[in-house]
Amino acid sequence: MPTDEEGLKEVSTAVRQKVLEPEHIRLLGDLVSEIRAVARRTGRLKAATRDLERALGPLTELAENVDGPIDADVLEKLPEKSVTRLDDRMRKPLDRISAPRTRAAISDVAPTPPDPAFACMSQYEACVRRTRSASSRFWCNVSMIVCLVRTVLPYLTTAERRTP
Repeated sequence: MPTDEEGLKEVSTAVRQKVLEPEHIRLLGDLVSEIRAVARRTGRLKAATRDLERALGPLTELAENVDGPIDADVLEKLPEKSVTRLDDRMRKPLDRISAPRTRAAISDVAPTPPDPAFACMSQYEACVRRTRSASSRFWCNVSMIVCLVRTVLPYLTTAERRTP
């Protein structure tokens, strides 16, 4: 069984290859839920983790309605309106995460200069700016989710993560 970090590395590779398997999405969901639970207990990053959870929701729904991996073929088969709606439902919460106030809150939790969360946000913003189609932005959205989970996870102590 791979560690969370190894699993996230595998998910990152899958996102770069634009082929997400159902187990990748389950891992992201489990880790985002875990981060959200810690945020509730500690009072840190509650808004950002809520938005992260909201951004993951449409991806989870899509995975439930697709037989097999999510890839370019799956997105091409969806009506354009559905892909645009999927993009909007993922992008709006991610845009809130990249807002200046949220950047400051993340910096308080992970204050290592240069803050890796800022790198996630910068990469996300650049990706969204250079893409034209909703299906391309979908991969920007998924990349942002993975990057933020990979950034926040190491800062949560084992005690924070595993206590009920």
